[in-house]
Parts: sequence; C-alpha cells; structure tokens
Amino acid sequence: METDCHLDPLNWSARYRWYIVILVSAAIFFCNFLAAGPTVVITEVTADFFGGPPDNVNFVGDISKTAYFFTTTALMQGIGSFLWMPLITKYGRRPVYVASFVLYTGCAAWAGASTSYGSELASRIIMGAAAGAAEVLAPLTISDLFFLHERGTVMA
Repeated sequence: METDCHLDPLNWSARYRWYIVILVSAAIFFCNFLAAGPTVVITEVTADFFGGPPDNVNFVGDISKTAYFFTTTALMQGIGSFLWMPLITKYGRRPVYVASFVLYTGCAAWAGASTSYGSELASRIIMGAAAGAAEVLAPLTISDLFFLHERGTVMA
C-alpha cells in the first residue's frame, strides 16, 4: 500500500517542524509552570484561602496545607503519564493532545475561579493528571518529526 510522501512528518519543511517543536515546548512549559510556578507566592495564596497574620494564628501550618496545591499537581503529572500513554497508543496523538489540553484548560479556569480549599485542591489534582499527557507526547512528537541524528539537538 502506497502512502503520500507529503503526509510523512519527516518530509515536512524544517521551518514547519521547528514551529511544532516550539508549540510542544510551550505546552510543556505551561503545564509545568502552572504546577509549580505559583509556589513563589505561597504565602499570598495561603492568606487568600486561610487568612493572613495576625488574624490567623496557625498561618505557618496553613502554608503546609497550601503546599498540597503544588505537590499534588506535580504528583499527578507523573501518574497522568501512565494514564495517557495507553490512550496515545490506542487512539493516536492528536485526540489525546486535544482531550488532555481541553481538560487542562478547563481545570485551570476552575482553579482560577475556586474560592474554597477543597475546590482548588480538586481542580489542581485533575489538572495535574491532564498535564501528564504533555510529558509523554512531546518526546513522541519530536521522534515523529525529526530523524534520529537530529533528535538530540531538538531535545536539548
């Protein structure tokens, strides 16, 4: 059975393949940034959910509770990789890209609108699982787009 050469990603223009690499890299960046990026303002996040000093005498303990927002997201990114990989194998990369990033975006909006601790934690747990797809899809996409001798440069 013959296939069209223009459908093979290895035959696409270098400019277009690098464009896709930039998009994939941005997806991984935003998935990881939203998981751990807000830790720099953990005291402000804690004050938003639990109240700040001097009103909150347990502020230091509440910082530990707030840290769950970030640690559970990172944990679920790793576990999410195990959930998404069989789906990638069965249904292909494109449907998983779309499904995972729609879920990720919806959970990011949910997290942004959350006003309770439980709602924020649940949104970030699901968002972490959705973000796990980017961790496995990016290397697969790069291996589809570039020849073996080019992959090391692209991955770096």
